[in-house]
Amino acid sequence: MPLTSEQKAAGRAFRAALATRVASLNESDPPHLLCSPWSPPYLRHECEGQRAGTVAMALREQSEDSPDGLFRFTWLEGRCHHCQVTARSSSGYLTVLAP
Repeated sequence: MPLTSEQKAAGRAFRAALATRVASLNESDPPHLLCSPWSPPYLRHECEGQRAGTVAMALREQSEDSPDGLFRFTWLEGRCHHCQVTARSSSGYLTVLAP
């Protein structure tokens, strides 16, 4: 069943609110690396903790559901366990959950 215009408006407002929250998080606690919300699950970086060169860092999905349970906003975060370098997506994406 297609979304109603009210549901679409609620989804746009939810996406905008969560995108602003992720942007605020990136400003208040800036990550060392920014990535795309559609990045692969591993991000390679120059690691100070490993002198071998580049090391892969796991990126994990972080998500929050809308209060009505119809939408989910997802972004990525990760931390290297060797050097503690952090990565976070610059924004996220919205998914419509099946009712």
